[in-house]
Amino acid sequence: MNILLTRTTNSIVLFLIIIFIIFVLAWIILIMASVIENSKIRINQFIIDSHKIPKEFEGYKIVFLTDLHSVTFGKNNCTLISRIDEINPDVILIGGDMIVGKPNYPVDIPIRLINILAEKYPIYYGMGNHEL
Repeated sequence: MNILLTRTTNSIVLFLIIIFIIFVLAWIILIMASVIENSKIRINQFIIDSHKIPKEFEGYKIVFLTDLHSVTFGKNNCTLISRIDEINPDVILIGGDMIVGKPNYPVDIPIRLINILAEKYPIYYGMGNHEL
């Protein structure tokens, strides 16, 4: 009876250890995927054709930046700036969350980026919850 109980207990403990290891590995993979995703520049192009848009806006290019959270793309964001320059937008819209709204997170990164871009393009900035 004791041997059977010990085997059952050992099986349960082994099962729980395996479940825990799977959970930890899944968590690590999720974090790694998030880090990799946050280090990519994603460009989506949309062409909007509507009779409601004035003819003056034909060919008008807008870059929309959002949720960078003080991340840099290349030294001093040179990679991001280069990609924006390739597009040569008529205006840049910023949807907020360019910084991380917590102590000890750098705010100079997004400020430097916006200052560089503002020398070339008109910028309109809407604050996100991290800027508040």
